[in-house]
Amino acid sequence: MTVLSPEPSIHPTASVVDSILGAWIETGAQTEIILMFCRHRADVRPSRS
Repeated sequence: MTVLSPEPSIHPTASVVDSILGAWIETGAQTEIILMFCRHRADVRPSRS
């Protein structure tokens, strides 16, 4: 992170956008897994106590 690219043609925000997109996709996938797990738990749990 501390070492900057020596090439001035590469825009520095490109890596930032990539990392943000990667984190967003990762978080989205984790959220989907958590939602699936919660739905599975809700389906397994008996509806009437």
